[in-house]
Amino acid sequence: FYSLFFFPCMVAVYAAYLWRLEHIGHNWNLIMAEPVPPFYLFLAKLLVVTKLVLLTQAFVFVLYWFCGRVFAGFTAPPPAITIFYLVRSVLGGLAVVAAQLLFSMVIRSFALPVFLGLAGGVSGMLLASRGYWYAWPYCLMQRGMNANQSSDMLADNYLGFALACVGWLALILLAVQLLLSHQDVKVR
Repeated sequence: FYSLFFFPCMVAVYAAYLWRLEHIGHNWNLIMAEPVPPFYLFLAKLLVVTKLVLLTQAFVFVLYWFCGRVFAGFTAPPPAITIFYLVRSVLGGLAVVAAQLLFSMVIRSFALPVFLGLAGGVSGMLLASRGYWYAWPYCLMQRGMNANQSSDMLADNYLGFALACVGWLALILLAVQLLLSHQDVKVR
């Protein structure tokens, strides 16, 4: 459930907040006047949100362990495969992070990119349920986290998953590079 709805919205909030700092005041003017290419700023924000996602996944694991121990009475530690699924979901989530950063860079509103994150998660759930998990970046995190399945959904298709993750990330980064190299982001 977390990977279907909450993860895309959480990433959208992280991204919208980071770009909100640039949209306020005259920060875009300062960025465009710097000797560093704006694409590098995007990559830096991608790294920051990726770190936040890693920390969030670690927190989810701690909550998973804590709730199992305290509320369900489990004495054994969580299965080791859970850590693998959480790490694998970060790889799947990189394309979502890049997409949400792109939306938040272009759209000055804070709420609209968060809504797009929710819409991406819902559409990802629908596409993945039809078997098109590779066709939309929001499906990849769900697939990586093994959402709502007890057996490994990627048991025979790790290469396809990795290629889809890298392909979507490269496509979104290319779109960002083209956007930033051909026009300035509009400032009020």
